[in-house]
Amino acid sequence: IIAIGMTFVMIGGGFDLSVASNTAVCTVVLVLTADLLSPCGGMVAILVAILAACLVGMALGAINGVLIAYVGVNPFVVTLSTMLVFRGVALILTGGGQALQVTDLAIRKQFSGIYDTQIPLFGVDYQVTIPILIFLAVLAIGVYLLKFTRFGHYVYAIGGNEQAARLAGVNDRRVKAATYVMCGLSCAIAAAIFVAMTATAQAESHQGLELVVIASVIVGGTALG
Repeated sequence: IIAIGMTFVMIGGGFDLSVASNTAVCTVVLVLTADLLSPCGGMVAILVAILAACLVGMALGAINGVLIAYVGVNPFVVTLSTMLVFRGVALILTGGGQALQVTDLAIRKQFSGIYDTQIPLFGVDYQVTIPILIFLAVLAIGVYLLKFTRFGHYVYAIGGNEQAARLAGVNDRRVKAATYVMCGLSCAIAAAIFVAMTATAQAESHQGLELVVIASVIVGGTALG
């Protein structure tokens, strides 16, 4: 799922080394929000927690996007820096790196249902889990945006020749910043699935994930740079 978001960034000529730290922050925010809203009921707590994580992921992605697209700092420098900064934010939120857990048992059970529930497909002999459906939905949206929208064509144009795209009237800064926001959103979606699987969050989790994601995008056929 994160690789789908990273694909937009890399087609646009950049890359993001902070996705692992972004995902860690989103898991922490998700667990803290779910615990905070546990008196409001399981469904409300889960939905608001996921929404909060998505907003945080997009905000962290926007920080990268603004620094790269509008300030003009090199993507390697920006995302290497924010990789450390975001990890520091996660450490602060967890009080120095202690593991967090969804304390309400009812909410934990409902959260785990997002990961464990199997939906019958073409009869009882074929079942698919919700994370797979989420992945397929994100994949379908990504393909649609890249292949069938003006935004997707602009991403390809900027990755091919940013100056030519700008001279042709494309708002290259806004499009490039939007790709980093989308990458941050994909981190939040992955974080929600991870919390549903483990009901925990750690500030130092997912280390090295950025290299796996970038390698996955390259193996998938996206040219580096």
